[in-house]
Amino acid sequence: MALLVWEEALSVGDVQIDDEHKHLFSLMDQLYEAMRSGLPRDEVGRLLDELVLQTEHHFAEEEAFMKKVGYAEFAEHKTEHERLLRDVYEVQSRFHSGAISITVSVSNYLAAWLKDHIKTHDQKLARAIQS
Repeated sequence: MALLVWEEALSVGDVQIDDEHKHLFSLMDQLYEAMRSGLPRDEVGRLLDELVLQTEHHFAEEEAFMKKVGYAEFAEHKTEHERLLRDVYEVQSRFHSGAISITVSVSNYLAAWLKDHIKTHDQKLARAIQS
């Protein structure tokens, strides 16, 4: 069972951003399935690192897009990206130090911040693109 399921209601109306969101959903699901199926810690860590790397890439691309279109709420959105990255870096650091494992609650937390970010901040961007 997938942890995250893409819904068209999450679309921001830009193919590249939507495709990146779908890729992040896929990585999140792979991480969740790795944890559920008991894959070795190093494999779970590799998936977590890939999720972090792709999140960094996506946020950079999204911020470049916002600048390009002159998005009025760029500063607020960028601040939210920075907060989310701090959170995911903390999870990554704690995982690699052995302080935590990727559990259902950690997976749910990561999935919730991704989906909530898209539903709130990215949907504001979508409305700005459409107008």
